[in-house]
Amino acid sequence: NNILERYNHISTAYVVGRQKNMSNVIPNTNFVNTYELTKNLAEKLVQRYIQEDLPATIYRPSIISGDSITGEIPTNSIVYIFLLLLSRECLTQLPSDANTSLNIVPIDHFIDIMLKISELPEALGKVYNITAEKNTPFRAMMEYACQILNLQQPEFIPIEQSHKISQKILDQIETFIPYFEESHHFDLTATHHILNCTCFESEDCKTLVFRMIKYCLNNRLIPQKKIYEEVVS
Repeated sequence: NNILERYNHISTAYVVGRQKNMSNVIPNTNFVNTYELTKNLAEKLVQRYIQEDLPATIYRPSIISGDSITGEIPTNSIVYIFLLLLSRECLTQLPSDANTSLNIVPIDHFIDIMLKISELPEALGKVYNITAEKNTPFRAMMEYACQILNLQQPEFIPIEQSHKISQKILDQIETFIPYFEESHHFDLTATHHILNCTCFESEDCKTLVFRMIKYCLNNRLIPQKKIYEEVVS
C-alpha cells in the first residue's frame, strides 16, 4: 500500500479574515470575499484530518507577486490588475486610505521557504505564515507606476466613496477594496523559529513595481507607450 509521507497545504494569511492575530484556530465569519471563505473552509478540513494523523503542514502566504527575477505571474494577481488598469488609463479614481499598505511576497521566495519547511519533521501538524517582514505602501506603488509609464496619477479617494467609480471599473476591483481599508501585518514567529533565521526582507517599492512593469511590457500586457528607457533596456 502507498503511504502518504507528507501533504503540504497552501492556504492564505488572510484565512483569518479580519482577525488581527495569527492563530491555528480560524474564525467562521468576517471574510471580505469568497476567496477568503473558501480558503478558510479548506484549511479547516485539513486541520481536521491533521487531528486524525494526516502528515500535513499548512502554509499561509500573503499577497503573491511575480517571480523575484522575471516578474512572471498570472496577471489576475491583485497588484497586476491595478497596473493593467492604470496602463490603459481607465483607473482615474482609486479608493485608498493614505496609509494603506500591502504585504507582498514574490512567488519564488514563498516556494523556497515552503520547501525548506516541508523537509523538517517538526513542521508536521503546524501552521506557518510566509509573508514579508514589512508592508509595501500601496499609493507609493501606484505613483511610481504612473511615473514610469508617463501617466497622470489617479485621484485617491476615501474608501467610503468607492461608489463614485464607474461600475465597469468597480466590477474589476471591488473584490480587492477591503484590503485597502486597513493594513494587515502577520506574525512570523513560528516561521523564524523553525528556520532559525530571519529571511523575509521586504523589497524596495520601486524595485517591485519596476520588475512587474517590465514583465508586462515584455509580454505586451500593457500599451507600448513612451516610458523610461531603462524599463525596456
